[in-house]
Parts: sequence; C-alpha cells; structure tokens
Amino acid sequence: MKNPTNIASFEEADPAGHLARKLRDAGFNARVHVDPKSRAIGRETNHLLDIRQVMVPAIQAVRALSWCREFDAAEACLSNALRCPDCGSLRITTSANEELVCGACKHRWPTPVPALVGNH
Repeated sequence: MKNPTNIASFEEADPAGHLARKLRDAGFNARVHVDPKSRAIGRETNHLLDIRQVMVPAIQAVRALSWCREFDAAEACLSNALRCPDCGSLRITTSANEELVCGACKHRWPTPVPALVGNH
C-alpha cells in the first residue's frame, strides 16, 4: 500500500476488521495494521492491548472517512473507535510511554480513558 494513512483506531480486532471489510467492499484498499509498538492499557482488562489501525492509501483517506461516517450512521461501526478528547479524531496511536496520541491535533493523554470510546 502506498502512503498508508490511519483513518480509525480500535482496541479490539473485530470492530477494526469489520470496518476494513466494509471499506474493501466499497472499493477501498483498506487493511488493519497492528503495530506491536502501538499499545494502550485496556479500559476493561487493565492489560496492555495492541491498537489496531484501519489503514487506507493517503489518496483515499478523505473519501474513506466520508464512507466511515455513513457506515457509522447506518450501523454504529465507529462506536468502539478510539477518539481524541480534544478534536474527536479517530486517528489515534500511542507514544513510546503508552500515552495515546491524536494523529490530527497531536494531543496526548494517558490510558485508559473510558470516555474516549463511543463519544459522538
């Protein structure tokens, strides 16, 4: 994939895989990327979890995000996505010390933060 761009991040495999499949079915080159260096403390288990990022080529990112919003309106497929508490972005990664980092506004915050999931 050329210039992969993270468009949504999840703590769990199922919602990330579901979104990637829906995007592929719509014609996007989407995949789930698990970076072992991108980890967060789970809200329910209090264990370190891998962050799963739904990636598309940079050239498809804006259109794919638009489709994600439509999928979310129809079936709440982003309800489990991690979101930035400042700007609401779905493009979340982690830093070396396991803080969550927004890919859009660069805001950083500690994990776990239960209010990050499901806020629209």
